Amino acid sequence: MSRIVLTTIGSFGDLHPKIAIALELRRRGHDVVFATHREYQVKIEALGFEFHRMRPDNTALNDPQEMERIIECQAFSVTRQLDSRV
Repeated sequence: MSRIVLTTIGSFGDLHPKIAIALELRRRGHDVVFATHREYQVKIEALGFEFHRMRPDNTALNDPQEMERIIECQAFSVTRQLDSRV
């Protein structure tokens, strides 16, 4: 079957629906991989899914200096461009 990567950023409210989807996909024979924050690694691996770390980690979002760096980085340039047009 297919190898499917599920990715999410945010809280458990974002992660838990993806876990439900992943469980059903696995039941149907698919290979499911998660790419998300390291805080969720233990939970994901305990369910038997492959885990790959995605940055930034949620903990970085609690640090004002790190948040400023993230906002200024090129990864958010598309968002800034869209914001200026809305």
